Amino acid sequence: MKKFIIVIEAALLSLLLIACPTETINGPEPLSSNAGISGLTVNGVAATENGGSFGASVPFETSVITITFVPATGATAALGDVPGATFEGMRLSVGANTFSIIITAENGTTAASYTVVVTRDREILPSEIVLVTPADDETNVGPQPTLTWVRSLNAIYWKVFFAEGEYSETPAPSTAPASGFLNSPSWTPPNDLNPSMSYGWKVVPYDATRTALTPSGNRVFKTGDLPVAPLEPTVTPVTDKPHLLIEWTGSIGAKKYKVFRNNDPSPIFISHDAETFSWTDGAPNAGVNTYTVKGTNDFGDSLDSAPASGTPIVGGPAIIIIK
Repeated sequence: MKKFIIVIEAALLSLLLIACPTETINGPEPLSSNAGISGLTVNGVAATENGGSFGASVPFETSVITITFVPATGATAALGDVPGATFEGMRLSVGANTFSIIITAENGTTAASYTVVVTRDREILPSEIVLVTPADDETNVGPQPTLTWVRSLNAIYWKVFFAEGEYSETPAPSTAPASGFLNSPSWTPPNDLNPSMSYGWKVVPYDATRTALTPSGNRVFKTGDLPVAPLEPTVTPVTDKPHLLIEWTGSIGAKKYKVFRNNDPSPIFISHDAETFSWTDGAPNAGVNTYTVKGTNDFGDSLDSAPASGTPIVGGPAIIIIK
């Protein structure tokens, strides 16, 4: 009897094992070995791909670039020894500039190297020197102009030839240079220029051996004028205070105004701009006060206006008021 029961139980166990197969448990997915790269751009423009190399060209005016790319999923990237996938402020020299990108796959062992070559074009220079500023026959030039010109082919150094003449003249540049050898294409006269004058100038370029190349043409510019003297001001007593209101009309060429009292050589008031035409003297002397006004600009002061006088009322505190 026991034998029979054991046989039945064994048969039932076999049926259960057939009906309920064992579950298979899978292990973790293997880490990716993909060390690829895609979408590489230089300043937002797609680079040309050739196998494991990328290439791009930029004009001479572009001296700094941004390189961006997309590494494979899970991979890490570095340009040189700097990690990341966006690199800003990459400075360029003229010609070919080579950058190396290393991509390390997700598995940490597979790696790939990519080369990026960015070519910065050479500067395109004119064959002869070209003057820029001041423009030929420009007028109302200030007392400290900066003379500028464009670099020309083979030019390394420059000298400026410069001469002053009457406003109505067309002065030729000096025969002796006004500057030494310059290594940048600009020059500012060491001293302020005079108002209402003409100035002639030219530039001679020199090569690396300091041999003179073809000079520029001659140019002339004219400086601005001193302001015109303002008209006679008006001086009006303030009715309820011992103050005097000084008013004047604007003068041609003035950027500011100076008010003088009782022949004092130092101004008692200087306006902040050319649109201020009045000022209240809050502390005049007792009795008669005499005022003059000058216009002023970068070249200096105008002549004095005609004088005007006024007497403040007696009494009350003295307060300076600027209108």
